[in-house]
Amino acid sequence: MKNNILSLFMVIFCVFFLKPVYAENAMSDDGQAEEDVSFKLKTVDFLASSNRISLPLWLAATPKELERGLMYRRKMDGKAAGMLFVFDKEEIVAMWMKNTYMPLDMIFFDAAGRIVNVKYGAVPESLDIIYSRYPAKFVLEIPAGKTAEYGFTNDSLLLDTDDF
Repeated sequence: MKNNILSLFMVIFCVFFLKPVYAENAMSDDGQAEEDVSFKLKTVDFLASSNRISLPLWLAATPKELERGLMYRRKMDGKAAGMLFVFDKEEIVAMWMKNTYMPLDMIFFDAAGRIVNVKYGAVPESLDIIYSRYPAKFVLEIPAGKTAEYGFTNDSLLLDTDDF
């Protein structure tokens, strides 16, 4: 009898006191529930300032991945230099920084891999819509300031666009 009461007490304790801990871990900083989204890591080649550079990037291609992007991240974790968004078709692309906590540079590429425009230093958590100036199929998001460090200019190319 004593063991049954102790067991019942442990179950009640776990249900009422441990459940909020697990629920809190599943919430973002703004109280929104986060869904688990895993991204594939791929090394992507670019031609920047006449130099070929290879960057390890997370790929966002499914609707869920495209929606999530780099949201809820405080910093890059060292595995990837950024994220490459791959859209189904070339069109005017709209991005924003909702629930994104680090400043980013966004580089918009057309289907041929040419840069169509760059947004430098997108403001964390801003709800402002950032549009591609021309139709784009890819958007590279990297930490603010890395565009210049990597040598991306208007004549840079995303190579091997057929890989996506």
